[in-house]
Amino acid sequence: MSFLSRLTSYASLGLIGAGKGLAGNRYGDGWNGLAAIPAKTVLDIGACGGELAERELLGAFPQARLHCFEPHPASFARLERVAARHPRIHAHHIALGDSEMMVDMQFNPGSPSSSSLRMQTAENVTLFPQVADTITTPVSQRRLDDWAREQGDALEGPLVVKMDVQGFEDRVIAGGQETLRRADGIVLEVCLAPLYEGQPTFAALHDSLASLGFAFAGTRDQFFGEGGKVIYLDAVFLREGG
Repeated sequence: MSFLSRLTSYASLGLIGAGKGLAGNRYGDGWNGLAAIPAKTVLDIGACGGELAERELLGAFPQARLHCFEPHPASFARLERVAARHPRIHAHHIALGDSEMMVDMQFNPGSPSSSSLRMQTAENVTLFPQVADTITTPVSQRRLDDWAREQGDALEGPLVVKMDVQGFEDRVIAGGQETLRRADGIVLEVCLAPLYEGQPTFAALHDSLASLGFAFAGTRDQFFGEGGKVIYLDAVFLREGG
């Protein structure tokens, strides 16, 4: 990290600290209202090895059954081990998109959570050299709405959706509009820098979710690059009027 980046980070931390001091106990829990939803079901789309499910989602949503989706065999094997430790976690070995078919996944051995159904850009490799080597792996893809219909009444609400699919968010949304209209809250990782070919913009995702009845409720996490520029962030959307 350059001196300028360190200086920017320190300045940001100073502002955040000042904000916490002013807000007192109103600063929040980092979930931007999501954890206030008494979720009975959480969909973890792009679960990788189940790290976030085990570390955060189980605790944030203590009454919920977690359905975790991960298409890559290596990551899914880790997810299955996590599910074996926690009865509330259910592992599903599929990708979610806008059609039912076999698709090629670009797997990053050096950073499995960066694997995507889209091709990565040169800028992604420049920013994150550990993703330079990829292995193309065919995986099974389904539509979220088709899967959800098969669950029937077992897919109990309130419903929260977490989506971390590396530039494939628009395809997941396109194949899951019926299910997402049932959701009370969504958190999804959004790339602001061009990391994957054909990735949707924040504006496009905002408009898609607004059309489904959601309002932007802030960010959970942000990753900063040189000069303090945001590379990607976790955006929270809550049901309007909820």
